[in-house]
Amino acid sequence: LLKYKPIQYIEELNRDFIESFIIHGKIDRKWAPKTIKNHMCSLSLFLKWCVNEKIIEVNPILGIPKPRIPKRSMK
Repeated sequence: LLKYKPIQYIEELNRDFIESFIIHGKIDRKWAPKTIKNHMCSLSLFLKWCVNEKIIEVNPILGIPKPRIPKRSMK
C-alpha cells in the first residue's frame, strides 16, 4: 500500500484513497479479482483494529464492494 502512494497520517487512508489503490492494482498492476479481494480483506482487518483502538472513528473500506471471484469448474 505504501509503495502505491505514501501516507503520513492514518486519516489519509480514506475511501477515495482505497478506491484509487484498488483501481491502480486492477489496471496498472493487472491484479486478479482474488488478489484485490485479499488486499481488501487485509486492509479491512487493519482498519477494524484501528476503529477498535479508537485511532479512527469509521472503517473507510466498509461499503466498497469486493470483487466477485469466478467459480472454478471441476474437470
